[in-house]
Order: sequence, then structure tokens, then C-alpha cells
Amino acid sequence: DSQRALDEITTACDGDTLLVSSKKAPLTGALLAAADSSSGRGQTEATQEPVVGAGKPAITYVAFESLPFSIAGYNTRTFGLTSALAEKLSVEVVTSPGFPWTLPSPQDSDFPDVAPGGAWSSLHQGVRARHRQLQHLCNGTVNCARRLQEFEHHVTEAAESIDATNIHAASTASNGQVALRVARKLGRRASYEVRGLWMLSQLAEDPTVIGTAGFRRALQAEVPTAHEVDELFAISSELAAFLQDVGRVERPITVLPNGVNT
Repeated sequence: DSQRALDEITTACDGDTLLVSSKKAPLTGALLAAADSSSGRGQTEATQEPVVGAGKPAITYVAFESLPFSIAGYNTRTFGLTSALAEKLSVEVVTSPGFPWTLPSPQDSDFPDVAPGGAWSSLHQGVRARHRQLQHLCNGTVNCARRLQEFEHHVTEAAESIDATNIHAASTASNGQVALRVARKLGRRASYEVRGLWMLSQLAEDPTVIGTAGFRRALQAEVPTAHEVDELFAISSELAAFLQDVGRVERPITVLPNGVNT
């Protein structure tokens, strides 16, 4: 269930815990299905309050990073999907707390200094993204409970501001669980896009990891998220088959490959 998933993906942080609701929501259609029209305000920048796709169905898209601050395949895919979706829907990306300030060598360093816990919004070729500075360092760990609480607050604030009808997350399971928790709390759709499994990349380098506890925990963290969201996507048919055969994810998985016609 959700609680066990977060137990797997979080690291103990001064005894803090993050509770996850087990409340279910009705199954809904695919990510690209039209939802009820809604409008809302975008992130405040200085004295302006831009409207993000007023009058369109809205999606909050949860991702670790975004362009142009980090140039990677993950971020390029996020931009490709969200820029295409923005032609029909209102879309806003929400990045992980600390991004882009924690990047060791950002490709684009044109972002302001922000106090811990402060927020800022960027715009890259028509795609808006919200960023929040870390309030807790979590002793250097990526998925500690405090950070996930910050992330949940960040996503909730973003979804409410544009009245999002769908909270969509891209890998990994920590993103998916945060999106799922926010969606259940707000009564919105939740969808999850499995782009890859880091433990499989590690397996390619070291075949012996398949029998380790870390390998099993990493896979087990993905499974509850995959079961509980309203719509599940995978980047390839091979990954979908792996989730169903090895992860025992007994539900339909929509393949959303690179180069997909959105």
C-alpha cells in the first residue's frame, strides 16, 4: 500500500514520518482525455500573477527537474510532452524541492537567489515550471520524510492555484507517491508515468545486485504507486511487461514512448 511504499522510498530523518492516506478515488480516463474546464492563477512572479491556460482543463506535472537548467533526456522528454499538451490543456510543471539551486553545475544559471522555503516560477519556451527552495537539507538524502512533506505542500499549492483536474507524475516512485497523495487529498485524478527503473540500470553494470535487499526495495516502492494511481503509463512495452511480470502490476499500462504523437 501507499504507506509501505513511502517506507521504502524515504530515509529516516530525525524521526519524522510521512503518513499516506489510503482513500481511493474512482478510476478515470487517460492522461490526454479532456476533463471539465477549469481556470486558475499561475505562480506569482514579482508583482504579476500570470494566468496559466485560463478556461482549459489543467494538469499539474510533477517532475524532478526541468529545462533549461539541466540538460538531460528526462528533462527533454518532460518539455516535449508538456509543450505539446499545452496546445490543448493548461499545463504547469512542478519540480523537486531544491531544484535548480542544488545543481552543482547548472546549464543555465539565470535564476534568482531564494530563501529556504521560498518559491519561484520559470518560463521556458512557453512551458511554465514552479520551483521551491529546500527548507530542510535532510542530511544530504534525497527522499527523507521532511523533503517529501515539502514536496507535497509544493505540489498542493501548485495544483490548487490552477485548479488542476489531474496530478501527473513522472518517475520515480517518490514523485508518484507525492502526486497520488495530493490528488487524493484534493479529489483529483492521479496518473503516473514510469520512465525507467534505476535498479535495472544498476543491474546492467552489476548483475549481482538482483539478489540484494536494495534492489528488491527499489522495485517494491514502484509497485504500490503503479497499483493505486488512476492511470498508469510506461515509456516502453518492455518496461510495461517487466512491471506486470516481475512487479506483478495487474492492471492495464498505456505505453507512452519517446516521440509519441500527443
